[in-house]
Amino acid sequence: MKTIITTSAAQFRVQRIKYAVITSIASKVATLSVQLLAMPIAIRSLTPERFALYAMLAAAMGWLGVANIGIGPGLVVRTATAAASHDRAREVRLFASALIPVLALALTLGTTLLVLLNLVPVPALFGENYADDAMTIQAGLSILIVFVLLRAVFSVAEAAQAGYQENYFVNLRGAVSGFFSLIAVFAVSRYAPSVIGMILAVNGPLILAQGINTIWFLRRRPYLVPGIRDFEWQECRSLLGTGITFVLAGTVGNYLNHQFPIILIGRALDVQSTATFAAVMNVFVLAFGIVTMCALPLWPAIADSLARGEIPWARKAYRKLLSYTMLYALAVGAILSTLGQAILPVWFGPGIAPSIPLMATISIYFVLDTWEYSHYMVLVGLKQIRLPSLLYAARSLLVVFLTPLLVKRWGETGAVVALCVSVVLFTAWTLPYLTHRTIRQAERSNAVLPGKANQVGRIREVTNASSDVAGD
Repeated sequence: MKTIITTSAAQFRVQRIKYAVITSIASKVATLSVQLLAMPIAIRSLTPERFALYAMLAAAMGWLGVANIGIGPGLVVRTATAAASHDRAREVRLFASALIPVLALALTLGTTLLVLLNLVPVPALFGENYADDAMTIQAGLSILIVFVLLRAVFSVAEAAQAGYQENYFVNLRGAVSGFFSLIAVFAVSRYAPSVIGMILAVNGPLILAQGINTIWFLRRRPYLVPGIRDFEWQECRSLLGTGITFVLAGTVGNYLNHQFPIILIGRALDVQSTATFAAVMNVFVLAFGIVTMCALPLWPAIADSLARGEIPWARKAYRKLLSYTMLYALAVGAILSTLGQAILPVWFGPGIAPSIPLMATISIYFVLDTWEYSHYMVLVGLKQIRLPSLLYAARSLLVVFLTPLLVKRWGETGAVVALCVSVVLFTAWTLPYLTHRTIRQAERSNAVLPGKANQVGRIREVTNASSDVAGD
């Protein structure tokens, strides 16, 4: 027996975006609690020296996100398109063709790295200052390797969920895991403060929640459980074509911009400078979570609107996103530049002492990065991934080249100056141009095919026997 749902596609997209935003607020509150309450206590319990080591360990493994081969964005928009067309067979092919290669790569990469970790001397990784911490570093890196690779595998299911416009389930997972991370961090800080304990407290609940969410997602859509026969090389090659390019930006580029500089500063400057820069970047990432909260739900929504020929909706969504995120970025930038130097020592402890130039430049970079990221997210929804990703990768490589030079001249502030320069040169003007050009092209194409919006239809059919359609 079938039930007809007459909710229009546009109303459905808006509804799911609202769900995503509301649940994302809950997730961000949990994350904010960890950052505002637990992390400062953890820094005090570990001491700035131990916190610097913790930050360097986390930064060293950030690049392992490449294990998901950047398949996420392509899987999101293609799943959204297949769901809009009610093409279940393609949904199955897409999921299997994404999960199988990611799982194979994670197993291969994890085994190789765990073997190499026991062969490479610690000073070669972190410098002579950390030679006495060899056992802690090896144990911490081993745990992080396993955790990051598990996250890469689970991210495939979360990307498929996003394609069904169910971001709110992922956000609820984030809220729950954040709550338990908060408890775990407090417990470790109170009873057994250590670098390894902190790694487990921060990451363990997240990995567990992702695993439970993946199992629950597949139980709701059992037809997606992958088999070798469902794997299709053509779909995999298509996902990899955009994925490998995207991973240069979304994973490698982000790592080079926001984590690798911590290692460079740790090798070039003293422990306090490293801890201070890590704390400032921690605040940056925390504040930036609101931007991602607003932008990520637009991936599948814009892809869905394109599939239905509803281009004005996509343009309106782009304008609203840009208005909200830039107002927020300017407000955050103003707070960081005027109050940041006074707040951070109180927040993280007296061992953290940011300079006025550091807070001023991180404020400027926050505005620039928000502008860049908002356009990049819209372009992903518009199925324009390759060129924006290459531009982001190019600006990330410039950061790697400039950071050591500018750190010698201006200390940790030089790393942020390198970030600002890279955005201005590569993405601040090219991504807006690409966004407007792509939307104009879609409008012209839709004008040629005016009936496109009706080809897909606005009526969703859902079986009463299972909740396997995005609108259930």
